Amino acid sequence: MNLSTIPTDNLYKFCAIFGSISLYISVIGLPILLEDQFLQKQFSTEHQIAEVTAELEGTQNEIKVMQEIIKNYQNPKKDTSKLEVDYSNEEIKAMLRDLDDKSVTSRKMKADLDVYVEELEWIQFKIEKFNEIRLCLTIVSSILTFWGFHNWHKNQRIADQILKKQI
Repeated sequence: MNLSTIPTDNLYKFCAIFGSISLYISVIGLPILLEDQFLQKQFSTEHQIAEVTAELEGTQNEIKVMQEIIKNYQNPKKDTSKLEVDYSNEEIKAMLRDLDDKSVTSRKMKADLDVYVEELEWIQFKIEKFNEIRLCLTIVSSILTFWGFHNWHKNQRIADQILKKQI
């Protein structure tokens, strides 16, 4: 077989059809399959961040109140204009233990929050990269499809003219 007479119409058909399929996948298929998963994970992580932030704020408020109570117990100010509650030594010791526990819990919540924020940033990075890959695949698929159909059509016209002359 002579290399100058290799039938290229099948190559053009393959490029046109393969390009069309990959164009369909990049424009419609990938978003349906993957983008929903990314968005669900992003929503879930944002929800976890909101929950931990609310818990952390509540815990920090409790810590502030306990610190104020302990400070007032250690440095009593006799102000008759305010209603004061007297705490026993045991209650103050229990508050100090609870304060330590809440401080540990607060640090753990901050660490969890940092992890969730990093996870959210990673998900957003993956979404950006996914969209960049989709864009590249769409461009390559479009070029391949156009090139394949254009050359297939051009080659097929010539083949049709040769066939008509033979008949």
